[in-house]
Amino acid sequence: MHPRIATPPLAFTSPAYYRNFLTSPSSSSSFVPFPPPTTTTIIAPIITARRLTMTPTLPDKVDYLVVGAGATGMSFCDTLLHHFASSDSDSSSFSSVSSTRDLPSPCVVLIDDHSRPGGQWNDSYDFVRLHQPSEMYGVESTRLEGIMTTTVAEDYDRPYSHPRSRQHRATREEILTYYDSVCGVLESKFDFRFVGGTRIDLDMLGNENDVDMDYDGDENVDENDDGVPARTTMPTTTTSTTTSTTVDDGAMKGTDRKYRRYELSNGNSILARKLVDARYLQPDLPCQVPPRFSFNPNVIRCHPVNALSDMGYDDDGKGGVDKATTNGHYVVIGAGKTGMDAITYLIQCRYADPNDIIWIVPNDAWITARENIGSCMEFLHDCTTLLEREGHYSEDETGAVGENLISNEFFHRGFLEWERRGKVYRFDKDVLPTKFKDATLCKEELDLLRKVTRVVRRGRVESIDDGGTMHFDDGTSMEIPWSTTDTTYVHCSAGAFNYSKRTKKPPPVFSRSRISIQDVYGTPGFCFVGSIIGKLEALGAKLTDAEKNAMCSAPSPDPTQAKLSLGPSSGDVGVLTKNHGYVQRLTNLRKWLRVPEIKGWLVGHRLFNLGHLAAEELDAMVEETWCVLEKYNVVSNFE
Repeated sequence: MHPRIATPPLAFTSPAYYRNFLTSPSSSSSFVPFPPPTTTTIIAPIITARRLTMTPTLPDKVDYLVVGAGATGMSFCDTLLHHFASSDSDSSSFSSVSSTRDLPSPCVVLIDDHSRPGGQWNDSYDFVRLHQPSEMYGVESTRLEGIMTTTVAEDYDRPYSHPRSRQHRATREEILTYYDSVCGVLESKFDFRFVGGTRIDLDMLGNENDVDMDYDGDENVDENDDGVPARTTMPTTTTSTTTSTTVDDGAMKGTDRKYRRYELSNGNSILARKLVDARYLQPDLPCQVPPRFSFNPNVIRCHPVNALSDMGYDDDGKGGVDKATTNGHYVVIGAGKTGMDAITYLIQCRYADPNDIIWIVPNDAWITARENIGSCMEFLHDCTTLLEREGHYSEDETGAVGENLISNEFFHRGFLEWERRGKVYRFDKDVLPTKFKDATLCKEELDLLRKVTRVVRRGRVESIDDGGTMHFDDGTSMEIPWSTTDTTYVHCSAGAFNYSKRTKKPPPVFSRSRISIQDVYGTPGFCFVGSIIGKLEALGAKLTDAEKNAMCSAPSPDPTQAKLSLGPSSGDVGVLTKNHGYVQRLTNLRKWLRVPEIKGWLVGHRLFNLGHLAAEELDAMVEETWCVLEKYNVVSNFE
């Protein structure tokens, strides 16, 4: 048997199935599913090796206990720590990123279920890599693209300068190594620790009001004279097991400063001034979320995309390939980026005949062209420009402009214009896409996917019977042209942005003792979301929690729109209203630009999708878009 596989892939009904995927290493894969990157990522092998072999010692008390070491948690910690020392200065560029600890930094502990940082990348399929260029992903202070061996601050005068850096798309293992390295650097420079294999049940803590019930008095955060939150070290004899503990000693200036004690799954407890929930944007993965369609696992072979790289070896110990690899048939269920990756992998690396693949495409989606990536704000600006140019509005008898923006035609016009400019693709020129999920492809990948001719557009699969026939939610059925014995159904239908782990109403982003990182600006990658919230927190007492929350509205899609054309349904574009995600991002961005420290910080930010614009260009784009939306009564200047 191949050394990577102890047993054949297990059925979905077996809990061991998920444990195997969530715990088995993948770095020993013998496959190179996609062309290797042209550059080398920035790594710190000595620091990384030391981190992986050392058990961190937890402090008794911290300023921030951050739960979740994925993209948002890592970028939050990185920005918070690098900018806290200069939070009272008029920083205006990346050059303000600290390289030394000029002032005391906050004490931060980052915990995660996984043994190493990286969040979902620990669980993703072996052959996954970034959709977008690496230069747009990671943390603020450190490049992922690997061309330069300097930090962004040290190379600020020539961002985006090397064409090869724009081509680099990091693999799963490169991203995990990168985050290991970032943690090592933060631990060496700041009062920071990463503790893996540890969890805390945040759902048991309730919402933000429950968390804050131990507090009373002034909303202002007590600080030392230098503007840094006061903190002390708790005696090692502290044995409290209550859920909250008041700490007050001579080192503190006020009497209303309280820390809460949190019990960790590793048996330790820790006092924290603020808890940061960085799991709120945790995506749904096929290896964790079973299919929504029913089937008999004893008859139908259905596996998540993760299983593809483990399938196909015989039991002779020679690493041979069985019939399922050479002559097998596949039904790929799901048309998001995971489904696209699965098909690309099957054709490129498993040498599957495209005619042996059936692709279930519930909805066609617009695809971002990697050769000419645009941002959501640029798209919204272009949509409003088209609206004004083409005069798609009406006035009532009073002369007021009608709200006919609330139509999917507003976005359809924008996508058709972007298609003309080569900024988006569609799979079939005869099928008008009805969704947008921000999946990114290059022209070569698109051409490869177009080789699959058995594309089924009948809605979502509801069930698969023992004969392999699929039954769809539109009431139709489809028999497969092959035997079920050599057909594998590939589950790619989890819906990354369904956020099924959310169980409660979203709390405010900022409250006295808790920060909940939410979608205040959106994709790609949510890295910038963690960074901007970290920057707002680093400003300290310059902004109240109420002021920060006013800059951090997050979209709450209406579930009733899920089946509408261009509705939320794991996508990002619906009909245009005040509460639409794009409008809320515009509103947030407009408010950020009014704060000088944030405005200067945004320009050149490696994770900000408009960071390439000068401040004047950024202002102009935002205000031009806002004026059109205000004209159509979508927004108001009172916001």
